Amino acid sequence: MRKYIFTENQIKKIVDTVITEQSNPVDENVKFGGHEYQVVRIDTGTIKVGKDGILGDNSVLIPWNIVLKLIEKFKD
Repeated sequence: MRKYIFTENQIKKIVDTVITEQSNPVDENVKFGGHEYQVVRIDTGTIKVGKDGILGDNSVLIPWNIVLKLIEKFKD
């Protein structure tokens, strides 16, 4: 199994690429807590993604630096 290390900018580019490649990538934008998110449909539901991070359960902002730490921790 290959291991990959991504920077925050690379993760953002990957998310942008996935959004662009989807046939109906963005259904709506949502503003919450001073942040704007794009609602992205995936096979199992939706993800709210913004420039500051991902909106998690209970409307908690998960910043990109935390996402990167989680990727690093669980990449195997």
